[in-house]
Amino acid sequence: MYILMGLAGSGKGTQGKLLSEKLGYEYLSTGDYLRTYLTEKRKEEMLKGKLLDDQEMIGIIESFITSLADKTKCILDGFPRTIAQAAWLLKESQKGDFTIEGLIYLDVPEAELMKRLLLRARPDDTEESINERFRSYKESTQPVIDLYRSNSIPVIKIAGNNSIEQVQDDIIKNLKV
Repeated sequence: MYILMGLAGSGKGTQGKLLSEKLGYEYLSTGDYLRTYLTEKRKEEMLKGKLLDDQEMIGIIESFITSLADKTKCILDGFPRTIAQAAWLLKESQKGDFTIEGLIYLDVPEAELMKRLLLRARPDDTEESINERFRSYKESTQPVIDLYRSNSIPVIKIAGNNSIEQVQDDIIKNLKV
């Protein structure tokens, strides 16, 4: 199992789909899932940059992982985003059904991300909501990286501001597949 992380607009969705196709791994984008299955009220909260409750997210991921025939061959995009979620996934991996092979972190300067997000013109991509997501990410998600690093899970930092192909090549070179 690989975890794909990075700020909104860093290319997680693009790279996750490409990796999934190239490696034959299952892929779950929590953002896509939530935009599809949430109630309108919850979507509005998400549009404002608010994260879902940890237990709700854990339930979604638990269902996804349980449904996999080969739990070792999956890519999670957008999960975990909090220490509680990260601790849960770590604990689950210690049961032996899957191993977290690594955390792929797509690193892109915020100014570049802002440009990308405003250009893609999704309804939730306003300057205000983007800045809220950046703030929330720094507060909640960066500690996840630190937790996994402290538990000997490789953190693979990739410069995400290169071409799609170059980013993909850089990721593949660093994976244990």
